[in-house]
Amino acid sequence: MSEEKKNKIEIDQSSLLSLKTELLRKKAEALSSNQQSTVTKFKIKHDKTKKIDTTKSEKDCKVYEHEDKNQMDKVKKTLEAKAKYYEKMQSSRQNTALILFKNKVSTKESNAFDDEDYVEFTDCFGRSRHLSKEEYNTMKRQQIEETGDRIEKIVKVEQEVGNHFRKQREHWENQEKINSEQNEVFYQDLLFDEAREHGTSFYAFSTDHAKREEQKEKLLQMRKDTEKAQSQRNLLKRQRDEIIKNRVTQAKARIRQKFGLPPETTAEETTEEQYKDNLNEAHTEKIDEMELERERQRKEHIRPWDKDKLSEKRKNEYDETEWIPKREKLIMTQEEWIDKQRNERDKNFAPMYDSKPSSSSQMHHHRNSSNKIEKDVLANLKFIRKKFD
Repeated sequence: MSEEKKNKIEIDQSSLLSLKTELLRKKAEALSSNQQSTVTKFKIKHDKTKKIDTTKSEKDCKVYEHEDKNQMDKVKKTLEAKAKYYEKMQSSRQNTALILFKNKVSTKESNAFDDEDYVEFTDCFGRSRHLSKEEYNTMKRQQIEETGDRIEKIVKVEQEVGNHFRKQREHWENQEKINSEQNEVFYQDLLFDEAREHGTSFYAFSTDHAKREEQKEKLLQMRKDTEKAQSQRNLLKRQRDEIIKNRVTQAKARIRQKFGLPPETTAEETTEEQYKDNLNEAHTEKIDEMELERERQRKEHIRPWDKDKLSEKRKNEYDETEWIPKREKLIMTQEEWIDKQRNERDKNFAPMYDSKPSSSSQMHHHRNSSNKIEKDVLANLKFIRKKFD
């Protein structure tokens, strides 16, 4: 048994089927080539003028026939000897050969290939192959089941999608009718359940007018509350800054009194406050100018699709109006041009013609003096601590 297992050759069914299909294909190609090929008789035209010596050709033919016959006899003898040796090996009881003659099927049975038992099968991907009738029936059944399930699923999905879109369309049409009847139409009325991302400050108002007004009132109340809280916070901050400022001034006055210096005037404080107020006013004026400039640009902006309309409108206006000559360009003197440029110049960038020092220089001087006083205070405090320690 061990020798039989060693000598056993495993062959898959798929490889046998592929071999059979290849044989069928080759057989079909051979049949088609035999049917297509047509033999035409070829007649040799003999020249009467030339006489051919037939004796030499006959001798040559005889020699060739004799050589072929000897070769065929030799091959026949070798084949007969091989067949006898094969039968002898098959009948012998010794297991010296590698072939298992008991399990081996005869060549006649293995080569017998009936075309009637196999049928050509093409799957859903267009691949063709030869299968037995039983395999053909099972494969055909599986294909019908798979394709049937797919078709049913596709039909179901199409029906569901169609119903969903139909309902959505009806909902949109009803919403459009309601919007046409309303006097005021808002952004929320035109969304139509659209999946769109909005910012953090977006508030989804209700489409109902009464609810919308309530929501607006709530938002306004929330805004007032926030503004009130901001004002209270700013007031507390201002009060805290004033308390700290008063403490610092009192400490500075005590130190100056200790060293015999005169009390500090409030002129520097007033100049600093005026400087801050001027900066705030300039900032607000600049913001107002920027807003006005933005508004002017927005009004003057022309959309690309309105350029042709405006050009036609201007053309018509130009055709209707009469021709008016342009005004002559006035030539200004040097003094007039300087006055004009000075009027157009921003006041913050104008030079200071007065002999008094500017507010910025005053601020710088005030800061330097305050820094010196603070340094002196800290030095005195350190000296007092060391003395007491």
